[in-house]
Amino acid sequence: MTTTSETTEADPIDADPINADSINAEAAKTLWDALIQARSQSPVISAAEDAVFRFYLPLARATARTYAGWVVEPDLAEQAAELGLANAVLAWRRADICAFAAFARAAMIRQMSVTAKARARRLRSAIPARTAAATLRD
Repeated sequence: MTTTSETTEADPIDADPINADSINAEAAKTLWDALIQARSQSPVISAAEDAVFRFYLPLARATARTYAGWVVEPDLAEQAAELGLANAVLAWRRADICAFAAFARAAMIRQMSVTAKARARRLRSAIPARTAAATLRD
C-alpha cells in the first residue's frame, strides 16, 4: 500500500493473483510498462524484473500445488515453478502482456517436468549402486 498525504493507492505487488483469470490486468500492465521502460532505458533492470516476478509468484505457487505430489514433492515443485517463472520473466520481450500468464505457466510446468525427470534419474542411478554394494558384502 502506497500512502501519500492526498491519496492511498494499492501497490500492485500486494495483489494476490491465484490464476490467469484473476490477475489484476491494470496492475500487471503497470508493472510490465515499468519493466519495458527499464529494459530500454537502463542497464539496471533487476528491480523491475523482481517486481514482475513477485507479482506472479502466487500463480507459480498455485501451479506448483496443482502438480506437486504426483510429479515431485511440494517444496521441490514450488522451487521448480519459481525457477520457471523467473526464466519466463527474463525471456518475455513482448509488449502484449495478455499471453504472459500462459507463457509463464508453460515455463513453470516445463521446469517442474525437468526437475522431476532429473530426480527420477538420480533415484534410479542410486538403486544399482546400493544393489551392487549389497552384493559385494554377501
